[in-house]
Amino acid sequence: MLINKKIFNSGDDVYYKKEFMTVLESHMVYLREHPNTISIAPTDLDFDIYVGDLYGYLNSKNIPPYMHWTIMRMSNLYSSMEFSSKKNIVRIPSENILGQIKQIYIAQLEN
Repeated sequence: MLINKKIFNSGDDVYYKKEFMTVLESHMVYLREHPNTISIAPTDLDFDIYVGDLYGYLNSKNIPPYMHWTIMRMSNLYSSMEFSSKKNIVRIPSENILGQIKQIYIAQLEN
């Protein structure tokens, strides 16, 4: 596969800042229960391939890296290495909802 096929949208730098992660953490219940949140159950084969590598699994599903940490926390994991069949539901938020939270956060910083 060509290297440019492996390049993902890493997203805005704000997604990697501790302060914004704290904001997202405070919205976990909202994100988990939002009607646009998708819950998927990885297959046994997925776990065979990606056990201990949630981020690798998410990359295989073409989910942009800027969403990985939020998905990990929404799925009640504290590390990508915790990904296993014992914790078998992956929750994926709406990119629009994440964007709205980001916009509000940035607007508050500007005030």
